[in-house]
Amino acid sequence: MGPGATWRDWLAAVPSDGVGIDLCQGFLGAAASDYPQLRFQRPAIEDFTARRRFDAALLLKTMESVYDIGAVLDKAHEGSSRKRHTPNYHC
Repeated sequence: MGPGATWRDWLAAVPSDGVGIDLCQGFLGAAASDYPQLRFQRPAIEDFTARRRFDAALLLKTMESVYDIGAVLDKAHEGSSRKRHTPNYHC
């Protein structure tokens, strides 16, 4: 997705077995209402532990919101069924 894509655009592309994480209850409520096929949780991303492996992790607007982005990326890597990552930065 190109510049201007919103989190709603990204969620529309997630398979039906996706999990969304956000600290903002308002975002989670709106997302759960619009995407009932997905599960949403509210832990800090640093505290999230995947119960199973995922094919992809979308870390949208995460870098500016966490203290240790390296730890977050390590956690994403641990939960990944694929060991290939494609960083994508939007300014």
